[in-house]
Amino acid sequence: MGLSGYYRRFVKDFSIIASPLYDLMKKGVKFCWTDDCQEAFGTLKQRLMTGPVLALPENEGTYLLDTDASDTGLGAVLSQI
Repeated sequence: MGLSGYYRRFVKDFSIIASPLYDLMKKGVKFCWTDDCQEAFGTLKQRLMTGPVLALPENEGTYLLDTDASDTGLGAVLSQI
């Protein structure tokens, strides 16, 4: 949910779509993957793989490299203005 949340401003109705997935992370809730969770996951995956979130880079413009690291993981996002 961390990476998808990074792009939430580009996904229309993100909070409504992701609600079943966020419900899984609530304290005291038993993890149970439902059809609603699967549908939310598929919808978010599709929306994150299409424009305006994912697009081919252009030859001109400024690039931004955002990075984050911890003791257990590493992440990076290349963006173009």
